[in-house]
Amino acid sequence: MAYSADSTDKQKRVTYEKIVEILEKDAPITQISKELDVARNMIYRIRDEKGERLKWPKRKNFISVFMMKHFMIEK
Repeated sequence: MAYSADSTDKQKRVTYEKIVEILEKDAPITQISKELDVARNMIYRIRDEKGERLKWPKRKNFISVFMMKHFMIEK
């Protein structure tokens, strides 16, 4: 793996550590990608390896909850 804690390339190891540090601060993936010039899928991989999961529900679940709260007619 290119970016990992045990990478032989020092720069990629440092970048990996920065990604982990920023992920711990709950920064958006796109922002990390642009800031460090790393592909988003690489950041998702690192996040998933570290056991980080999204705190927000998936979009379809959010829409379902929104729809139920705002458009359901109570009887």
